[in-house]
Amino acid sequence: MDRKGLRLLDQFRGLWGILSAGTHRVLLITLIGFFVAAVLISFRLDLKISGSSNESYLPAELRGDLSDSVVVKTGIFVNRLHDVSISSGTFSANGWIWMAWDKPGKDDWHKTRKLDIGSIDLINEIPGRGQFERLDPEPSESDVEGRLYHSIRFSSVFLMEAQDFRRFPFEKIRLPIEVGTDDHPTYRMIYIPDEKDSMISDRVNLPGYRYEGLKHKNLFYIANTLWGHEYPASETSRQPLSYPQLEWEMHFRRSTSSSFVRLFLPLGAAMAALLFSLIAHFKVSVQKISIPASILLVLAVLQDRWHRVLPPGLPYLTYMDKLFIFAYVVTVIVFAHSVFCVNLYHSSSGESQALLCAKMRHQQRRLASGICCALLIGPIILWFV
Repeated sequence: MDRKGLRLLDQFRGLWGILSAGTHRVLLITLIGFFVAAVLISFRLDLKISGSSNESYLPAELRGDLSDSVVVKTGIFVNRLHDVSISSGTFSANGWIWMAWDKPGKDDWHKTRKLDIGSIDLINEIPGRGQFERLDPEPSESDVEGRLYHSIRFSSVFLMEAQDFRRFPFEKIRLPIEVGTDDHPTYRMIYIPDEKDSMISDRVNLPGYRYEGLKHKNLFYIANTLWGHEYPASETSRQPLSYPQLEWEMHFRRSTSSSFVRLFLPLGAAMAALLFSLIAHFKVSVQKISIPASILLVLAVLQDRWHRVLPPGLPYLTYMDKLFIFAYVVTVIVFAHSVFCVNLYHSSSGESQALLCAKMRHQQRRLASGICCALLIGPIILWFV
C-alpha cells in the first residue's frame, strides 16, 4: 500500500509539474481573452438604444394649405472661415444673408405684421458670440416688381452637426449654417434657397481639407411638444407645429496627400522597422527584442497624437483605429516570436545552436513574408469591415 501510495504521489507530482510549467502561458492567454472581451463588451454597451424620437425633419414641399404661406427666397455668401475646431465641434464664419419675398396683398397676414430680416434666426449659432449688422434699416424694393429685399452682415461662432469619423482620415466634414425661425410656422412662412447667388468666397480655406461645394437642405422642423400651451379637451388630436428651416452646408474632404505624410508615413516606418527586426541575427538578441517593444510605445504615442484632432469619446472605431489595432497585433506577434526564439537559442547547447539558428531564421523570414502580405491586404479588408 505504501509503495502504491508513493507511486500515485509521484504521478501527481509529475502531472503538477507539467501543469505548473505551462501555468504562465494559460494565465497570459486568459488575461488577453479577458481584455479582448472587455473591449468588445464596452463597445456593445455604447450602442445607442433605439427609441421614439422627440423631433423630426420633413422635406419642405409647397402643397395643400402651404400655398398661402409667404415664400421667402433666402441666400448666403460666406466670406471668411476660421477657428475650425473638429475636437470641440465649432467654427467661426462671416458673410452676408439676404431674403426676398412678395409684397403683401391686402388680405395677407404680413401686411399688418412686420416682416423683415429679423424673422431669420441662425439656429446653430452659439448665443452671445455673434455680431449682426442690417445693411438697410427697412426692407427695400428689389429690381423685380412686387418683391421686397432685406439683408444682414453676420460674424458668429457656429456649432457643427454630428460628424461621422468612421472613415478618418478620409472623412468628409460638413460645416452648416442653419437658417430658421420659431416665430412663424410653416402655414405662414416657407424658406426656399437662392441657389443661383449663394456661394462662398475664393478666400475660404480649411487647412488640410479640400472644398467640395455648398449644398442646402430645405426642411420643416417638428418638435413633439406643444411648448406648454393648453388646448381644450376636445382638441385631443392637436398636432405640434412645424417650422421652416434652410441649412447651408459647406462640404470639405480631408486632403489625401497630407494624410499620407502625417499619419501613414510614421505608421509605415514603424512597420518597416518591425520587419527589419525579424531578419536580425539572434546573436544581437537585445536589439531583436527591444525593437518590437519600442515600436509598441511608438504606436501608442502616434495614436495619442492624432486622437487629439478628433472629438473625445467617439463610440465607434475609426479606420485609423482599426489600422493601429492591426499594427498592435502584428507587433505583439513579432515580439512574442522573437522572445521565444531568443530564449530557445540561448538555452540550447553549442553543438545544436547553428542548426537551431538556421531553422528559426527560416521561420522568421517566413513570418516576415506573411506580415508583408498582411500589410498589403489588411488595410483593404479593414476598409470594408
